Amino acid sequence: MGNVVRELDGASDATLFRLMAASANKPGPAQAAFGEMYQRHLDAVYRRCRRFAPALGGAGGAQDLLQDTFVRAFERANTYVPNEGIGPLRERNLTMRWLAQIATRLFLDIREAQIRERETRSQEWYDRRGEEERTLSVHASEKEDGENLSAATEARRKLACSALAALIERDRHIVLVSLDWYDRTKARPFRVPPDVIIAVCEKFQITTDYYRQIRGRAMKQLSGCLTGPRRTAGVA
Repeated sequence: MGNVVRELDGASDATLFRLMAASANKPGPAQAAFGEMYQRHLDAVYRRCRRFAPALGGAGGAQDLLQDTFVRAFERANTYVPNEGIGPLRERNLTMRWLAQIATRLFLDIREAQIRERETRSQEWYDRRGEEERTLSVHASEKEDGENLSAATEARRKLACSALAALIERDRHIVLVSLDWYDRTKARPFRVPPDVIIAVCEKFQITTDYYRQIRGRAMKQLSGCLTGPRRTAGVA
């Protein structure tokens, strides 16, 4: 095994990928090739993963993404398309781009799962409390007496549910995600973190400007169902 490791020290990336792809038949050389690949590209891949750290909970999330990236690269080594005639420096750049694509796809998968989980939590929150208590009750008249308030609130809740269900999946998703960061006490109640906005935009292939347009239009539609001609709260 030691001789194999020493031989791989100067091997091309294409050679390492070929050995990794043959892990079923030659697990020893495949593991040695993986170790060399890991050490060779560790720093560069970590720099890419570290860019996503804020959305992954910090450095620990970036480290997990780093490990997952190399594991995925090992599992898909047979899909790597080598180009051994371009020189070692360009070959390593090509490998780094390939690894960076894996890291980015894995990151987007994580964000998608987080958004879906948040959407589910938001829907459960609606079912338990009613939409009006978080965003749409701000439009209710504060002058309603206590006897009529409960009935009016329930009516608005039903209207809100119907209006939300009428939105297309993209618009509903954007509204539900936004509600996780809604604070009715603020002048600009929607303060969704930029990385979350970017992830949503990537999911639906839209720009951040269009994301805000969709959110504003959807919230105005919901508000209109509840308040009619009353003045609605601003959407930032």
